[in-house]
Amino acid sequence: MKRNIIFFWALGLAGCTTPPPAPSSSQNSPQEEQIIHDPLEEVNRKIFSFNQVVQDLFWTPLINVYQTMFPPFLRKGVYNIISTANSLSSGITRCLFADFHQGQEHFVRFLLNASLGVGGWVDVSEEFSLKPQQYDFGKALEEKGGVGPGIFLNIPFLGPTTSRDILGTLLSGAASFFFPFHWLFYSSFSAMDLFHQQIHYQDALDYLNSNFYDPYRTMRQTYYQLRGDLKKENEDFYQDLEASISPSEKIEKIHKKK
Repeated sequence: MKRNIIFFWALGLAGCTTPPPAPSSSQNSPQEEQIIHDPLEEVNRKIFSFNQVVQDLFWTPLINVYQTMFPPFLRKGVYNIISTANSLSSGITRCLFADFHQGQEHFVRFLLNASLGVGGWVDVSEEFSLKPQQYDFGKALEEKGGVGPGIFLNIPFLGPTTSRDILGTLLSGAASFFFPFHWLFYSSFSAMDLFHQQIHYQDALDYLNSNFYDPYRTMRQTYYQLRGDLKKENEDFYQDLEASISPSEKIEKIHKKK
């Protein structure tokens, strides 16, 4: 399932020497108390710790080999291809919910990158101010149906999500049966996408563990911020944030903004 903590290369911020912030006197802000529901927090925290062990034992060695063998420009090219494929998926999702104007922007970005960008290897859409913005069924349920995030869940091997986003993933899979070409096209990128998500997750975990007193709580807040459930004071700030490709940078910007 898609996560926006989603998504990005490390900036070296995990090694900074700034001490972790002290624990807050209240667990959540008033707005967070209304939005964040984590009745399974005890279990979620154990899964969070389990995922870190899996990351260290399995994914980190693979990521180190990948980053050693492939220089940054090749890794950026692969990321651009995945991002281009996501634009097609996002455009279809927009149109399914009758959001044709926004859907058109996703399609234009996909066509520009797929043609002028050599199959998406180069993100030429940046020259036209078309930023990558992922849109899935979970976001559509919130925007079009007014569905709240539900309860927070930490999934073994995958990481943070909510009950609404799980429902969105199931609906997306069901809708794929009506778009077999899209399903075949997008599924071909699933393995690359999964691996890159683990790279992003690794960067996020490193930064959270090095810079925050309670990494789990910060991870949870960040997920809600990136999914759009915690309201934004400045929409442009969050659009720029979504377009950035470093999870550690995202976390830092969000918690400086708050």
